[in-house]
Amino acid sequence: MNAIHDEVPSVAGTRIVAAGRTWDAVRMPRFIGLQTLNALACPPGAIAVEPGARSLYFLVPPGTTRTWHLPQSTALGETNHVVLPPNTKELPPGPYWLISPLRGRLHTDTDALHTALEIVLGPRSPDADPDQPNLDRITPEQAEGHASWYRSPSARCPLCASSPA
Repeated sequence: MNAIHDEVPSVAGTRIVAAGRTWDAVRMPRFIGLQTLNALACPPGAIAVEPGARSLYFLVPPGTTRTWHLPQSTALGETNHVVLPPNTKELPPGPYWLISPLRGRLHTDTDALHTALEIVLGPRSPDADPDQPNLDRITPEQAEGHASWYRSPSARCPLCASSPA
C-alpha cells in the first residue's frame, strides 16, 4: 500500500488505517486490556475500542511489535490494517477511543505495555508440562474433540488426555 492509500475512509467516519507507519497496535480482549491499562507503569497513549469484537487496541511506536509474543494479544504492524474511529469519537456505538490521540500521547511505551500484560497474565512456569495443549493455537477440530470426548467411556480428551469421570 503506498503512502497515498495508508488510510481509507469507511462508514460513520471510521477509517481503515495501515499499521506500521505512524504506529503499531497491540490488540487484546477488552477485559484483559482494561486490567493491562491499570497495571501500566507509565501514562498510556491512544487506545481504541472495538465493541463488536470486545477488543482494545493500544497504539505503540512503529516497528516495536516485531518481537511481540504474548498470549491473549496480537501484534499488528507493517502488514496489518486497523479500523479506527474518528479522532473525536469517545463514545459508542461503533468503534471509539477509550483514550483519544487528541488527548495527549499517541503511543504507549511498548516495553511497559509488555510488562503490564505479563503482570495481568501472571507468571508462566518454566517447567510447564509440554504435553498440555497450547490454548493460543487450538484448532477447531481440537475444540470439537474436547467438547465431545465424554460421549465415549473409553475416549481420551485430545486436549488434556483425561478420560470421562
